[in-house]
Amino acid sequence: MDFGVKMMCGLLKLLSLQPLRVHYFWSGLVKWILKAVRYRRDVVLTNLSRAFPEKKYKEISALAGQFYSNLADIFVETIFFSRGDNAVLHGSRLVEIVNPELLNSMFESCPGVVLLDSHCGNWELTGGVMNYFYSDVTPAFEEHKFSVVYKKVSSPFWGKVMERIRCSQVSDRENCYVESRRILRYMMERKGDRHFYVFPNDQAPYRNATPYPVGRFLNQETWTMAGGVNVAAKMGFGVAYMNLDRVSRGHYLWKVTKICDDASALTVDEINRKYYDLLEADILRNPSNYLWSHKRWKL
Repeated sequence: MDFGVKMMCGLLKLLSLQPLRVHYFWSGLVKWILKAVRYRRDVVLTNLSRAFPEKKYKEISALAGQFYSNLADIFVETIFFSRGDNAVLHGSRLVEIVNPELLNSMFESCPGVVLLDSHCGNWELTGGVMNYFYSDVTPAFEEHKFSVVYKKVSSPFWGKVMERIRCSQVSDRENCYVESRRILRYMMERKGDRHFYVFPNDQAPYRNATPYPVGRFLNQETWTMAGGVNVAAKMGFGVAYMNLDRVSRGHYLWKVTKICDDASALTVDEINRKYYDLLEADILRNPSNYLWSHKRWKL
């Protein structure tokens, strides 16, 4: 590992040792910096204004302020997550799966499951799934059976740092986080092996990717990628929508909604439409919980 990456990871490790409440104290400073540098301010206001054309400027501005507060919290929560202490993460109850029995039943009844994720809540916490069971239900799967698909950031330096952060709560880095460029081969190599695959499905299509139209989403014509859904359909996997809802500061509820048991019985368009309908309903219910700073509608 590069010396600079080691230094940054060491600094983050030290910062992560602070209690979660202290991290939230520093969140205020992060929010001030984000607003002072006007971090993607135009993108945030444009996205919010188009998604909620009925709202007045003061309401849009208030939503933007709430979004920046949440974004700052995501930043410090991710540092807290990086400490690599499963007992502390579990004890913090930062994330709680509300219907773990559905995860278990889909894992046991389907040849594989594609979980369609979004940028609601703190998506960086997804890899800590084994720490989020609090009811009498225990996971029916092992850690290496739950793989999160991610796209490398453009900066090699920050890519390595983020890899260390994301993998801090797992013992099997190779299987728990899979880069998007190798996910198809990874899935084909495990054909016939029950597995969860988490795909972020609300990204704008990557360059050179085939864009799939999904119709209206938040009052705008929207295109998406369908890699995860396509593979699920070809392999007869189950598909579910997952939402990470911020119900209070320091507490997310992770809920899974089944879309189908066999994706080959539906079209890709039908599955994507169901996903976007569920996502839109969650965003409308809790607007500030979404990542408004990404260029979702750039086509």
